[in-house]
Amino acid sequence: MDPGGARERTAARPRYARWDDRSPGAGGRSAAGERCAYRGSARNQAATTSLTESTFQARSEMISATQLYDFVQCPHRVSLDVLGDQSLRDEPNSFVQLLWEQGLDHEADIVTLLGISADIRRVPPADRERETLAAMQRGDQLIYGGRLTSGDLVGEPDLLERRGGGYIPGDIKSGSRFEGDDGDGKLKKHYAYQLAHYILILDQLGFGDGSREAFVIDRRANRVPYVLTEPQGIRNTETWWDSYLHALADVRAILGQAQPTLGALCGECKLCHWHSYCRKDLVMRDDLTLIAELGRSKR
Repeated sequence: MDPGGARERTAARPRYARWDDRSPGAGGRSAAGERCAYRGSARNQAATTSLTESTFQARSEMISATQLYDFVQCPHRVSLDVLGDQSLRDEPNSFVQLLWEQGLDHEADIVTLLGISADIRRVPPADRERETLAAMQRGDQLIYGGRLTSGDLVGEPDLLERRGGGYIPGDIKSGSRFEGDDGDGKLKKHYAYQLAHYILILDQLGFGDGSREAFVIDRRANRVPYVLTEPQGIRNTETWWDSYLHALADVRAILGQAQPTLGALCGECKLCHWHSYCRKDLVMRDDLTLIAELGRSKR
């Protein structure tokens, strides 16, 4: 997100070039070769996911950006992923896996356009945090695939971009940049929360630039500023940053078992690995969200 005056600086930058506008990558490789290299790196990253952020999400009290993303969709999933019986999870959903693979391919294509100065994805998972910190201490301009921790927070931003005396985070997304119609221009809450999480960690480590700004590179390779100091809307004047802090407090309470959660039937349920478990529970409780168009907020 690009709060305040920084939004103008970010907006002034051109969208990233198309593949055929690029010269061959480092070492004389073609753009296609670079994409293959990054795609392999991304798939290796997916294969070692259990060693990185996902492990901390499901097996410790560390709070990840993924959990903030999930919290927007369903607070009950955050609870079940950490406190639930993992043997009751559904088998991986083939459609979700397809979306994941498409996202990895999109990310690999985008990365070839960016002029990465430090590719942390090529580093063994156990060394990524150390190498990320080393890259920021060197002042590398654009870091890909880094890992950050501070206190009970963990995050793996796709990009860390040097600006002024610090860094701002960015994520590569295969979805649209805004909620609903792109013309509406409303930021996606789950994107905003993830980016805010990275900013908080950077600030705590002393590497933030103090701006509460970040960016998303969307499915069309557009760079989209996310300005966290802006209000969420005309009626909802709470800033994205304050909203994230409230969500972070809720996630902490959930993980500390101080805030109970209940399942609720919604559009995202069929893509969740707790779908079968939750549906049985909802039927047993005769939950009101089983009624069409009666969601969690109206229960």
